[in-house]
Amino acid sequence: MNKLSLLLTNPSHCLRWQVVRDLGLETEELVELEEMRRQDAILQTLLKFQNSDGSFRPDKLTATSSVIQATAIALTKLEFFGFDNSMPEVERAASYLFSIQHKDGSWPCQNVDVADGEAYDMVPLQTAYPLWGLASVGYAKHPQAEKGYDWLLSKQLDDGAWPVGTASGNYGYIAGYRKLPNSRQGCRVNTICALLAFSYHEVRKKDTKIRRGLDVLLGRQTYDRYCMGYNAARCIGVEPSSGFFSYFAYHDIVIIAELVVRFGGGLQDNRIEKLVIFVNECQNPMGLWEYEKSPAVTHWLTYRLGKAIEKIEYNDSWININPSVSLNAYKKGKIRF
Repeated sequence: MNKLSLLLTNPSHCLRWQVVRDLGLETEELVELEEMRRQDAILQTLLKFQNSDGSFRPDKLTATSSVIQATAIALTKLEFFGFDNSMPEVERAASYLFSIQHKDGSWPCQNVDVADGEAYDMVPLQTAYPLWGLASVGYAKHPQAEKGYDWLLSKQLDDGAWPVGTASGNYGYIAGYRKLPNSRQGCRVNTICALLAFSYHEVRKKDTKIRRGLDVLLGRQTYDRYCMGYNAARCIGVEPSSGFFSYFAYHDIVIIAELVVRFGGGLQDNRIEKLVIFVNECQNPMGLWEYEKSPAVTHWLTYRLGKAIEKIEYNDSWININPSVSLNAYKKGKIRF
């Protein structure tokens, strides 16, 4: 029994539909799964949290008060299950997000921490979250989304990263888990979310300036086996989808691998080559990637990670500026006595 055959034993209609679709099999099974996937238990649980105006309940999805983030995260989960803007619930959620967008292209800044007691006046995440959600389900080239991209691009630092945010024009504090070794003011969380948003735009993701963001991110050579597949786990409800700045607290290598694929990263980059080697070494004897905390995630993790890794190859157009650094997020202080 091969790897794909094992994935087809999963009880989720959404996962089986994606596997059969990717195999290119125009079979009766694909047609049947197309009809059945709407009744998938995981999907139905998610849709219960959608409000009449199209938004999603933050208390059920992100444990924050940000309706914008909750709605955006819900869209990324729907994309994870294989749905796009042809789905009525997706269209309603997108309409809600576009309806509250500011004229300058940004979205309201909701539920963020303060910098030294002073409220942030700008956080890239305020726009990166909704853009990521909208772009993932097919709205990347929508005129309003394009305005959002312009706003987000204007907040990018010269080194390619995105900052944590500003309060009265001053950059906020960057916690250790959010630091980037090759960027003084760059925030890993804001940079990942911004890159996720840009990665779905077929034109903008080819921009050298945008690609530099991934180059900076790859400089953080952190391969944590224990959280590999964390995003897949929270998409299916095994892990909580909580936090605003801390939503990307775990450095899930699956997200990094998918970004590498979408931006066209090449194996001639030794950082990417090491990533692929590490991932391949983590397979079990049956060729699956196991999620350490729950076997329910294994098939989803294998599908997403396997699909990404097999597409990473050599690409002469890829840039490699920043060296890789094994980052210690919280350095131990010197013992005084």
